Amino acid sequence: MIARLALAAALLGSAAGATAVLAVADDDPPRKPTPPAVAAAAPTAAQPTPEPLEAEAVRLLIQVPDPEGGAPWAVRRFDTRIRTRTRLQRNACWELGRLAGDRFGWIDGKGAFTAHAPGDHGLPLNCLSPRGLEKVGSIVTGFGTVTLPPDGAPQPARGVTWGPVATDVVAITPEGGPRIPVGPEGVVLRVVRGESDRLLRGVLERRDGSRKRFDHAPSLPNRKRERPVPGTRSVEVRAPDPAGGEPWAIVVHEGSKGGRCFGGPGRLVGTQLGYVDPVLDTFSSTGDFEVVCALPKPTRAFPLRVTTLVSSIPGGDDDRGRIERRTLPNRIVFHGRVHPDVVSVTIRTPRDVRTLVPSPEHHLFIAVYDGQFPGGDATATAHLRNGEEVTRSLYVE
Repeated sequence: MIARLALAAALLGSAAGATAVLAVADDDPPRKPTPPAVAAAAPTAAQPTPEPLEAEAVRLLIQVPDPEGGAPWAVRRFDTRIRTRTRLQRNACWELGRLAGDRFGWIDGKGAFTAHAPGDHGLPLNCLSPRGLEKVGSIVTGFGTVTLPPDGAPQPARGVTWGPVATDVVAITPEGGPRIPVGPEGVVLRVVRGESDRLLRGVLERRDGSRKRFDHAPSLPNRKRERPVPGTRSVEVRAPDPAGGEPWAIVVHEGSKGGRCFGGPGRLVGTQLGYVDPVLDTFSSTGDFEVVCALPKPTRAFPLRVTTLVSSIPGGDDDRGRIERRTLPNRIVFHGRVHPDVVSVTIRTPRDVRTLVPSPEHHLFIAVYDGQFPGGDATATAHLRNGEEVTRSLYVE
């Protein structure tokens, strides 16, 4: 089995918290724009800067305190005109930011504040026509912010849930989370310590008492119709990235019918897999979008199940690790599960030989390489307690 992951900003909305969702006509599908370019603490590649939006009738709607006493969080609204395929449409836009006195801006992962003018694409932003908002009911999203230790991987800092809702929506309840009442001016804003909830699933509660469930990330199909149970994830196994920064890991969830659900490998922040936006130092979790609850278990006859992930994710968004360690772009990740009788797995590649000890509970393993192995061969060998060995060829490019 070969898994390919082509990283594009559109996959996750360029780290959902930092995405500008520019509205289109009411009957058009949403479009994902170019990510905003804002000075970040760490060196980043140059990014195109969209033209600033024309901002009219700017006003502050709501503010809430930071859970650790930092600068307050706030949402401001302004009106703008956006040209669609057929006409010039008047839309409303909402921006999330931090307040430093009377200045509205953002605080990055190193604690530096930068002020931003309305519509300059330097902040988390959502735009939609009033009619469009009434149609969809909510454009509330969740994301996280991270802190950046000088010599370590990003760490979870805040979990943010924010965005506007339709006029008749009174509350939103994320799956596995608390009910969040709608605040003034039809805006949701909740900030907590620690990790985030992407709000991929949940319930909208309307003024008339009706409730509507939403699901933006249907689970992969399986015969048992089993789903991951919210709040049960645990990091089973991890491996460092060759360039440093966020490690790679596999996360395991409890299943709704007593089984176990396994995700594919990804970059780890806290206990979640996802992507760090280097511009605003926000984190967007992949949630359980790629979690599978019906994987076949290795058997004594076939004790080794291994998969290759060829990923275009760079080795960290800070180029210092790549330069200092002379790593290559792209990643090959070998990962899998073995029978409990397997005591170790040896991976041989044109680069090196590695012997891995599977995780104690679910017997998983993972190894991460920079670059690729064009024209080369690679194998994985499972070493069993009785001295037997089982070897499989691995896919490489």
